[in-house]
Amino acid sequence: MDLDYSALKFWFDVFLSICLLASLAHNWVSNKHRVNKKEIDQVNTAVVSLTGRVLQVETQMKSAPTHSDLSNIYNRINGMSQDISEMTGAMKAMTSQLSLINEHLISGGKR
Repeated sequence: MDLDYSALKFWFDVFLSICLLASLAHNWVSNKHRVNKKEIDQVNTAVVSLTGRVLQVETQMKSAPTHSDLSNIYNRINGMSQDISEMTGAMKAMTSQLSLINEHLISGGKR
């Protein structure tokens, strides 16, 4: 029985090539799954940190003044502005009266 070593070598090379391609495909599929799992874990940690930050912002926003609170503040400021204007007018009147009294005292009651 005479064996053809060149044909045997050819089919052995084909078999090795098929095994190599199968190993390459298996490694590619399994590593792709690992990379996706790592990326998913990274996204999960980012979501957890963002959730904490959103909760902090929501907590701070609950204590922020509402539109009605701001409206009340603006109304109070406007009322204070009116009061200050009235006090300014009263102070001007008092200043003119004091200058008349001072003038009267300086002149000795004579005009």
